[in-house]
Amino acid sequence: MFPDRRSEDITVESSGSIYRLPKERFMNNKSFWYFLQFGAIVLYAVSIPFGYWLFPCTNLSAWSIFAGLALLHTAEITIARKIGSKKNISLLRVVVKTLLFGFTWWRPLKKGIITS
Repeated sequence: MFPDRRSEDITVESSGSIYRLPKERFMNNKSFWYFLQFGAIVLYAVSIPFGYWLFPCTNLSAWSIFAGLALLHTAEITIARKIGSKKNISLLRVVVKTLLFGFTWWRPLKKGIITS
């Protein structure tokens, strides 16, 4: 009745041609997850300057994007802690990597794509 979401392809259009790439090709690729982790660090780095651009009048509002990102990653610690304990990873390492990378660290760890 419902399509299997895992079997969906990613459609890319380039130079008038349409390419269909299997989703699993990306989701199970270590480089894909490392690229997303790099993106998380970049997002942290640009969130404060972007906040000052978006809210030039107040310092507190300018930091709100950074604070929201940190709060979101903090909320993921409970999930990451369960995965980290199954993989025998220290709590400190789990907390630091989750705060930095969020789900882009613990999701591939859970799937066995990356190691600690």
